Amino acid sequence: MTGACIIDGTDLATLGIFILKGGDHDLLAFPEQKEPLHNDWFEQDGLEVDWGTLTFKPRKVKVKYYLSAPDSSTFKSRLNAFENMHYAAGNRQMYVREFNHTFSLQFIGVSDYQHQGGYYKTGQKSAHITVEYADNDPLAMFSPAITLPLGGGIATRVLFNGTDFADYGLIIQEVYSTALRIRKPKKGLVQTFAHLSGAVADLGFIPQKESREIEIKCTLLADTLDAFWTNYTALFNQMAKQEALTITLVGGEQINCYYQAMANVKKLRPFKSRVMMSFSLKFNEV
Repeated sequence: MTGACIIDGTDLATLGIFILKGGDHDLLAFPEQKEPLHNDWFEQDGLEVDWGTLTFKPRKVKVKYYLSAPDSSTFKSRLNAFENMHYAAGNRQMYVREFNHTFSLQFIGVSDYQHQGGYYKTGQKSAHITVEYADNDPLAMFSPAITLPLGGGIATRVLFNGTDFADYGLIIQEVYSTALRIRKPKKGLVQTFAHLSGAVADLGFIPQKESREIEIKCTLLADTLDAFWTNYTALFNQMAKQEALTITLVGGEQINCYYQAMANVKKLRPFKSRVMMSFSLKFNEV
């Protein structure tokens, strides 16, 4: 475990600490988009978006650690050292070898602490510690110069800004349950009265359609870590454009949208051999 995670120059392995399996997924998640300024005109389908107002929220990151020690004295010493490093000034510089990346994170707090082994009695002590961080510069991990994927995947026949999602190393598990869903109508005036049952609805118009949330459930594959970062960065930079994004389905149907959020990020295997992770991408139709 030596060198697996280093915070501000301190190798956590020297403190008997390591990141739990599945405890580092948030480190890779794309930031969530702030809701842009928009108009939802009753007379038009979808939304009218001010594209210049598309910006991103800080990333919320939880990392799950495991701390162990042979006795109470050593345990408390290690726990204190771990606490003290988080109370230093500035952001924590967290290097994770598996991702070959350093993350700059603000310490927010400990959201969960589970202690095992008691404290007074002799013997090994351990704890599960969930630490919350904020990534206040969420675009820093994505080089703006990388906008094109490496290509070479098995075609999904679903295009993103004119490029098959497969070129980013993606396999699509599900998209049509939201992309083909019939949209809700924009409703006219509906009035209710205390002395009347039911409601009085204005139906003297042809309704326009509300926008939909499009969710794409997918798996990302990459043979090398370098290929992963290239494709992952290119995908994010395409989604970060301050303009309408396009998802084109089989048959040529095109959905104009903007990126909203990433959800359910899971690392499916250690990155040391071959990258495999799953997540959902959520878009708002316009």
